[in-house]
Amino acid sequence: MRQGVTLAIQTGRGALDLTRWSDSMLWILVGLLLLASAIVGALTVVMRLMHGEALSVSTGITPYDLEVMDVGDGQITLRPPGPHQDLTAQGRFGLQWVGGYARVQRIIDTDDDRVTRSFTLLEGALPPRGSRVRMDTASFPPHPTRALGLDVEAFRLDGPLGPLPVWITAGKSDTWLVAVHGKGAGRAEGLRLAGPAAARGWPVLIASYRNDAGAPARPSRRYGYGRDEWEDLEVAIQAALDRGARRIFLAGFSMGGAIVGSFMRHSALAEHVCGIVLDSPMLDFAATLDHGMTRRGMPRMLSVVLRRVLTTRYGLQPDELDYMSAVAECGRPVLVFHGDADPVVPYSIAQRLAQQQPADVALITTHGAGHVRSWNQAPERYEAELGAFFDRVSAATSVASVELAD
Repeated sequence: MRQGVTLAIQTGRGALDLTRWSDSMLWILVGLLLLASAIVGALTVVMRLMHGEALSVSTGITPYDLEVMDVGDGQITLRPPGPHQDLTAQGRFGLQWVGGYARVQRIIDTDDDRVTRSFTLLEGALPPRGSRVRMDTASFPPHPTRALGLDVEAFRLDGPLGPLPVWITAGKSDTWLVAVHGKGAGRAEGLRLAGPAAARGWPVLIASYRNDAGAPARPSRRYGYGRDEWEDLEVAIQAALDRGARRIFLAGFSMGGAIVGSFMRHSALAEHVCGIVLDSPMLDFAATLDHGMTRRGMPRMLSVVLRRVLTTRYGLQPDELDYMSAVAECGRPVLVFHGDADPVVPYSIAQRLAQQQPADVALITTHGAGHVRSWNQAPERYEAELGAFFDRVSAATSVASVELAD
């Protein structure tokens, strides 16, 4: 006969004797303990990922991880250390090495351990065989004047926490484009918008915010996902207004979309914004968190616990970092670019935004594109859609101004 387990529990009324627990009850208890241990372990892993990838300040600079196997005759052959999403993706990318910069586009050939792409040298000398290079999604040389062929002023604004470096291109129009980059990406990310705006004579201000390179750090030295970074964007908008701007197109990439949404929610200067451009916008922190957990195979039940930890330990309340309504209900025309293969910010965010306000929100889907890769994959289409949006909103705004004057 199987032996049970005898337990005694001391209660307020004396000892409660629990005898002859069955083996099945014991195994249930062991199973619950193992489940709890697994949940704690999984939560620890998620918290490390959150701290390392989402909360900690990042430079956004990828390593020099590609080896040059051959170069010349308008093409370059590169060998990656392993799977490399950008190297094997069609589209336009920058290629950077010590002392030079190039642009790669068409994939010419590929095999198990190397990829050959079309190659256009933009700066410096050709990289020698065996040297190391890195892919750059910005796809422009690091200096904005050389990148755009435009006069660009680089200076610092007085921000709430200290000096904020910005770029401003030359232009005489009272319509301005103000762009804010994503987490760790740097101002070069906004250069892809400058060409269509400059072609219309508009000045372009590419802003920075706390925790950027050359900018002051947040007191916590972690990202706030728009909670307070909008104050730095407000300084950039005020600088544009002080220099003669009357109408402002506001653009945000990735976490920059959260900063734009927070600005539209909190700032009195939002009234000067006539149109919004978003690229892979992180308008819902909780949905982005769930997306990342799902992609890593984490059980969704951990999401509730993780949100509680984020609130108590880091002061981040995911529900307060939901900017969907701030953008959907702002009453401005919105153009959204988003790849449907985005591994970072779920494409469903852009879909929901377009469904909430179909009259105001135009969604441009780039099939197969990853995070902030719509321009890289289809730059001509991207710039054509952007230019058409600029012209459409400008025309409507001009008509409204005339009507108000009358």
